[in-house]
Amino acid sequence: MRSALLLPALALCLLACSPSPPSGNGTDTDTDTDATPTDTDTGECEPPPGLFADCVAGGTEACEADTLPICISDGSQTLGVCSRGCEDLCDCWAAPDSGTAPVVCRSIVAGDPSQSCVLECSNGETCPDGMVCNELTDSLQICVFQTN
Repeated sequence: MRSALLLPALALCLLACSPSPPSGNGTDTDTDTDATPTDTDTGECEPPPGLFADCVAGGTEACEADTLPICISDGSQTLGVCSRGCEDLCDCWAAPDSGTAPVVCRSIVAGDPSQSCVLECSNGETCPDGMVCNELTDSLQICVFQTN
């Protein structure tokens, strides 16, 4: 039943906490725009710095991101994970070394046009060490940290 309570709180947090998705034109000091391939069809892209970490216990600093991360969490602050806004998979951080859950760029809340990078465990994939698979909706399960 916890998942039923998570969705409304998550919607509020995402609306209040999420930055605009990356613009795609970059704001870093690297002027060579061809240096990092972004072909999502072939998977040839360099993931940006950042970690799917426990932002509830460690704050957004735990995300080690180069841009403002999103903390996807429930209203009681017992479940959470670092995330980042995305337009496609090349905007997402690399998957952790453990677990089989793939990184995806998708809308977390039905009807919300903004997308976030998450580790999806909807098809029985295992979450990385220290994370649990939490059902947010009937069709979306993501890996999160559980803080007691």
